[in-house]
Amino acid sequence: GIDYSYILKLCHDYFFNKDIFKEKFIKEIENNLVYAHPRIQLLPFFRKKSKFGTFFEKILTPFQEYNSRSSKLIDRKFSKKDTTYILNVSFIALHKRLRIGILYHDDLMQNDKAYFTTKIIEDWLINDKNSINKSYTYSKPPVFLDDSNDFFGVIEISQILCINKLLTHKFLKIPNIPVTKKFINRHKKFCLNKKFVLDFNEKYIFLAPLAKKLNVSVVTLKDKLASLSINPVMQNSLYPAYYCRDDVEHISKSIIENVTVYEHNFGRRKEGTCSKSKKQEFLSLNEAALILNISSEQVSQLIDHNWLIIDDPEIRPNAILRRSFDKFLQRKNDPTFIELDEVLKLLNCTFNELQNNWIRTGFLTVRRIAYWRSIPQKQLNYVTEIQKEFFTASEANNFLNMHAAHITSLVTRGLIKPHLFGNHNYSIRLFKKTDVEKLLQAGYGKK
Repeated sequence: GIDYSYILKLCHDYFFNKDIFKEKFIKEIENNLVYAHPRIQLLPFFRKKSKFGTFFEKILTPFQEYNSRSSKLIDRKFSKKDTTYILNVSFIALHKRLRIGILYHDDLMQNDKAYFTTKIIEDWLINDKNSINKSYTYSKPPVFLDDSNDFFGVIEISQILCINKLLTHKFLKIPNIPVTKKFINRHKKFCLNKKFVLDFNEKYIFLAPLAKKLNVSVVTLKDKLASLSINPVMQNSLYPAYYCRDDVEHISKSIIENVTVYEHNFGRRKEGTCSKSKKQEFLSLNEAALILNISSEQVSQLIDHNWLIIDDPEIRPNAILRRSFDKFLQRKNDPTFIELDEVLKLLNCTFNELQNNWIRTGFLTVRRIAYWRSIPQKQLNYVTEIQKEFFTASEANNFLNMHAAHITSLVTRGLIKPHLFGNHNYSIRLFKKTDVEKLLQAGYGKK
């Protein structure tokens, strides 16, 4: 059978004579160094830190400078949780170091990154002490209160007022409407106080739901009401028409149908009565599509998302205001921004590389104008200046004509120094071009 007497003696010493226990345990660690690093050996005790406190950390004092590899290293894998105990870092810190490449190992390419082999962990403990112990500042996103209980977003407003989303956006632009931005379902959105929306719905009704209620055509309803001296609350054609419910309460379908004489702005005009200047105030979907080099369906999407403004969403839903189109075109073609495709050519990289190397690090910010993405010229100039002096990891590997992990392997061996660029959320390693050229000359690459 198994002799437990030695373990029992150790337990006795732990409770009654900790100095003797400490000496014996240090010898036990020394006897097993051939199989594993001291911190790996003490993993079961680190797991129970709540019971043992920092006692076993003190046992490691003689091994602070230990940097020898185990000749008969045990073959097993450790979970991320166990790895944090062995490396003495938090779970977030380990994840951060892995994500930005501070902790790197060639074997990670074949590893599933959920479990780490003894070899990987021991190499980290020996070669990457600075990377493990270096402190990083982690920024947590601010916690915002959710205002869903007190405010309605655009979708809820459109449902309550019985109008489409495009009209709702226009409604929110009316000067005396108390629109605000609040966090609705964890996203900041334009919204209105619930009480205001419900009160508004009790007092007023929009043209489209009124036409539906009366079962008459929405196209002629506004002009027929005007002939009865019933006008919208807002006379400005830029905003959707809505009426006081008290003013239209007596109106019925028969009253509207009996109105046969009224002024209107539609129908076929006599030849010569429509001036050229009037025609130029509007663009059709096809005309806008031709200028923007997109489909008419995509132009419709621009209208739906309020990038382009139409003349009258109820009567002329496809007549785009020329001034709205010109303003959009001016924003899209702003000379202080460079189109994304052009940026990729100038920096000689893929979009994923641009995202990881320059956008996530905060050097470049993407401006989105509907379907078009662009980068500020000033930011791009700064990045091109960095590129004159530094390589990214992939560029360094390409320059050396070596595999994807080669430059990282050289970093681990201390042959080249990486320079961290980025912000407190995300950083990348860049390498001086002169340092990479020296490596090529020293034979660590292929010409």
